Amino acid sequence: PAPPALNAGLEDHATFAIKSSVLKEMEAMVVKEAPLAQRKKALRCLQMRWHPDKNLEKLEVAKSVFQFIEETKPWFLHDAQDVVAAGS
Repeated sequence: PAPPALNAGLEDHATFAIKSSVLKEMEAMVVKEAPLAQRKKALRCLQMRWHPDKNLEKLEVAKSVFQFIEETKPWFLHDAQDVVAAGS
């Protein structure tokens, strides 16, 4: 995620920090080559945690984070084993 401008509001800085944290969590699972089933379960937990309907008190932050999670979903759920199997 792109960092907010220096004069951005607290909500923008909080959104950036949350997105960075979510991305680090996802990257750690990809780097350690977590099984696809485990990554799917983690993704589902993130989606539920940051769904806008479950975060009415911080709706704009939740919308932004949830959208970020959806945008990174193809990368996070990419299974290198499927690519290798398809190439065989």
